[in-house]
Amino acid sequence: EYQINADGVSASFIGFGFCTEENIVIASTFKGLPVTQMRNEAFLCGMEPQYCGNSYAKSITVSDTVEEIYQGIFDLCPNLESIYIGANVSFIRSFVANTLKGYNLAEIKVSPDNVYFSDNGNCLIEKQSKTLIVSCKNSVIPDDGSVEIIGSMAFSLYPKKAIVIPEGVKRIEVTAFSDSELEYVALPKSLTYLGAHVFESCKNLQVVDLNGFTVNLTDASKDGPLTVHGELTVKNGTIELTATKDRAFGSQSTVILNRGGNLTIESGKYIHHGGDSMAITVDNSANSFGDAYLYVNGGEIISETYIAIRMRLEDPNANGNPGNGLSFVEVTGGYIFGANRGIWGQKSSGANELQGKLTVTGGTIENTRADRGAIQIDTDSYAAQNMLVSISGNADIKGALKGG
Repeated sequence: EYQINADGVSASFIGFGFCTEENIVIASTFKGLPVTQMRNEAFLCGMEPQYCGNSYAKSITVSDTVEEIYQGIFDLCPNLESIYIGANVSFIRSFVANTLKGYNLAEIKVSPDNVYFSDNGNCLIEKQSKTLIVSCKNSVIPDDGSVEIIGSMAFSLYPKKAIVIPEGVKRIEVTAFSDSELEYVALPKSLTYLGAHVFESCKNLQVVDLNGFTVNLTDASKDGPLTVHGELTVKNGTIELTATKDRAFGSQSTVILNRGGNLTIESGKYIHHGGDSMAITVDNSANSFGDAYLYVNGGEIISETYIAIRMRLEDPNANGNPGNGLSFVEVTGGYIFGANRGIWGQKSSGANELQGKLTVTGGTIENTRADRGAIQIDTDSYAAQNMLVSISGNADIKGALKGG
């Protein structure tokens, strides 16, 4: 489907119609006018399905006259295996990174005459910004310096089990690997930024290996550079996060956020610098995502100004929302230091049921502020029991134990 643009001198491709062809070539002209855009008439999807993708298409060739590709044009093309980008495409809406690829996309090709994009490593790369914006199931991140940024959702739905991100990559944007099948990720020492929800809904993710490298970051969102929903072990390196400003409740700065997952700190250092309020190194926060489990077997978890580990104690039936999970932390080793509090069980209002459990059988937990505790549990005055605490074995508690 095509239509003449408002300028009267060019045309746009606006949908696949009821085409049953497997190999589709976007026309270079329509009614004698050059086709310069590909736009999805998304608002028509419910009424006119001919505008909404194509289940027959296996390959799509974008002609050399096309200059701009907009959001959603490849929606609902589940069998698409290959795409060719013409010589004059200069703009691709970033959201195409999510909608272009599906589980079958295996090949991304760009005209060698295109000065804006390349297909290095079977990836779609914006040359000027060195941003990888689209991947496919056969993509390999180039290690020749052509990629410095992995764009938002660039590897969403990525079907492979492991990926080693090469040296030279400096930024990984929000949700870059969301909903992927990854089990193992190795980060480079060149990394300077991890966006929030980078591994969101990666249910199979088991290990983020820092490979002995130090990643230095500044906080960009309350959700932290690593957000856990499934199973994750972090080891072998250092993540240092520096707060850019003091934070208020509900907009905390955190290195790792566990939202209803199973998080294991095996080794390495995780350090929060700066920020006199809500500066948290590991936030174990269940909420409506389910129970949050944190296992500290080794390594160092340090907050230089505030709290090393927060256990957010949420009322299972708060605000008419039954099903809120519990917060569980087990410490068998390692070093936990928070200048304000080492481990903080933070109260919620109106909770009369068990909200979490802290078990410490080893390791060292320390704080320095005299009026706060190395372990401090703040509970509501009218709640009979909010949290269980068990300390035994070789645990070394350097500071007070406080309950409110």
